[in-house]
Amino acid sequence: MAFEHCALQTGKDLPLAEFSIFLQAQGLQHELVQNPAGWAVWVAGARVVPVARRLYAAYAQSRGLPALADDRTPAMRDWLHALPKTPLTYLLLMASLAVSVWTGFGQEIDSLRLLTIVDFEVQGSQVLFPGLHWLAQEGEWWRLLSPVLLHFNVSHLVFNSLWIWVLGRHLERAAGALRLLLLVSALGIVANIAQFLETGPLFGGLSGVAFGLLAYCLIMQGHRRYSGFRLSTAMWIFAIVYISIGFTPFTSALGLGQMANAAHLSGLIGGAFLGAVHRALLHALD
Repeated sequence: MAFEHCALQTGKDLPLAEFSIFLQAQGLQHELVQNPAGWAVWVAGARVVPVARRLYAAYAQSRGLPALADDRTPAMRDWLHALPKTPLTYLLLMASLAVSVWTGFGQEIDSLRLLTIVDFEVQGSQVLFPGLHWLAQEGEWWRLLSPVLLHFNVSHLVFNSLWIWVLGRHLERAAGALRLLLLVSALGIVANIAQFLETGPLFGGLSGVAFGLLAYCLIMQGHRRYSGFRLSTAMWIFAIVYISIGFTPFTSALGLGQMANAAHLSGLIGGAFLGAVHRALLHALD
């Protein structure tokens, strides 16, 4: 279970170890954290925050302890607390933002050419580019993955970042940074190659990776060791609708360009495949 909301924090002079035992007795799942500023209690959902604070108010009153301040933990403190637990997710999001700005959201051609899956040239209205064998000839293997950092407008970046913010942190907390790194790398390469074969090198984004992570979670959440991978039904419905819209002219009509359908589908299939292989290995070891 991911504890991502700070319910309350006290200074060094007011440890919360006994209060943590009190919360356990009340059946409230939480995480007690000691940091340089003092002690903090973290809970799994925003709706649990006021419950924990009310319990502390009753607990403090009965023991003559100081009441909590009325203010809530600042969002920056929440962010700093979560950062050490999900560093790869934050790094991926910051790298996507930096690359998107550096390439002018695809408008700075010289910068863009360094990160597309293969190099390209624009001659008139034509885009000329080599095949994937060019990667072996030039040794620029990073290009197999680098297109996931490219985004071509702000809405594209924001939308994909939201997916990774939810799925990346979810997986990194449940399975660790190394597992997430391997998944992002494998899914990104598969999605990039599929999209290149479909449309050429002018594509980018994290959506193929996001759909792969989504499928991986779907497969793995059925295993007893990975019940924490479970995602909401609303997220699955949204993913299905989003993929379906990609095969219509709707996004082009809105001026958002064409969706990377090959990347979406290959990422989804790749994630399901990796999840199935992982579950089979776990079953063999059980």
